[in-house]
Amino acid sequence: LICSGTDITEERRAQERLTELANTDSLTGLANRNAIQDKIRAAISSAPDGVSVGILFLDLDNFKKVNDHYGHVFGDRLIKDVSAAVGTCLNEGDTLARLGGDEFIVLAATGTVASLEATAQRILDRLRTPFSLGLVEVYTGCSIGIALCPEHGDSLESLIRSADTAMYVAKDEGKRTYRVFSQEMDRKVAEYMWLDTNLRRGIDEGQFTLYYQPKLSISTGAVTGAEALIRWNSPERGQIMPTEFIRYAEESGLIGHLGRWVMQTAAAQAARWKAAGLNLRVAINVSARQLVDTAVVRHFAEALQQAALDPCLVDLELTESCLIEDEAAAIQLITQFRQLGAQVHLDDFGTGYSSLSQLGRIPLDVIKLDRSFVRSINENTKAQALVRSMVAVAQELNFKVVAEGIETEAEEAFMKGLGVEYVQGFLYGQPMPAVEFEQWLRERQKLRLIA
Repeated sequence: LICSGTDITEERRAQERLTELANTDSLTGLANRNAIQDKIRAAISSAPDGVSVGILFLDLDNFKKVNDHYGHVFGDRLIKDVSAAVGTCLNEGDTLARLGGDEFIVLAATGTVASLEATAQRILDRLRTPFSLGLVEVYTGCSIGIALCPEHGDSLESLIRSADTAMYVAKDEGKRTYRVFSQEMDRKVAEYMWLDTNLRRGIDEGQFTLYYQPKLSISTGAVTGAEALIRWNSPERGQIMPTEFIRYAEESGLIGHLGRWVMQTAAAQAARWKAAGLNLRVAINVSARQLVDTAVVRHFAEALQQAALDPCLVDLELTESCLIEDEAAAIQLITQFRQLGAQVHLDDFGTGYSSLSQLGRIPLDVIKLDRSFVRSINENTKAQALVRSMVAVAQELNFKVVAEGIETEAEEAFMKGLGVEYVQGFLYGQPMPAVEFEQWLRERQKLRLIA
């Protein structure tokens, strides 16, 4: 009898080491994406009837800014410290894993909404304490999405997708909070996905148009200009109002492309009206997100140049949020716009948070009273007092005033009594395509001649 033996101890150890490496995040030592996915699949398949499997999806808030400012080595140290801190907030039997970047998942030992929410809150409370990395203290936080199987998904993929969706809702609703998945969130994500695809296509295929609402001199009744308002003519849904897509355009970064198109289209229309003998100023809306791009002034100048519009007949309407985020940068941009011949209007005045001292520093031309104040003046004496005060402030600062949302002759008379210079609203005309606006203008001019 001849026997032979081979010692496979080292081979087995090497295989175990490879398996460990394949399932461990090299930076934190936590379970990695592969490992946690296997654990979640096993938990789902072995869960008794009536027992839920719960997960928390964590994403650090503003981690990219920390990483960009201090460097990747600093960022890696923060990730390690955060993972250790989160680990102290878990229940016995919970599993923490790093998916990559600044994303983590917790597989909970107890799958109830109450226990998952309690864990999420402990994590949020812990991350309110700053992390000391050398001489630097860094405040970070996270947004957390919570999902359970089978309530929010009956597979690994659907469960993680639901938790991820809930996390993005938490981030969208202010960050440093948690949200439990709901079907309404799914509908919101589906809407965002539709917008992401179709808004890009709409820009490429020229599905947008500008409507123009007239602006009049309250003393003479003459039409002095128009506000350009964007409309999306979707082949699938018909006309879509800006309230339904502008916010997404801002969040997705598409607002720059859309804003540039508005500048070019409005400038071209103002040039056509000028050539036809109509000296009308066209005001366009510019968001705070657009002003972040320092090339916005160059794009505006290029739009004027392409339309051969000299002097400039395009004005800009900014909201108070544009002034609050970075006053110095806002002043610089406004000055540059005005040097190109544009007037700058402060839109929705009275609804934001700009201070009187700040208004005194901003080189504005016109203040627009928000329609919410105009609507209330007939029934509310406090609204009347507010409007009087706002008009008086504007006049003291040498700003012209536009009252928007005028719908009745009584509202017009009230504004006229305060010395408001310009009005805009359904009493005079709704937003119209350029051709309809021109027809409306001709008919109005005929009526004025007869009168």
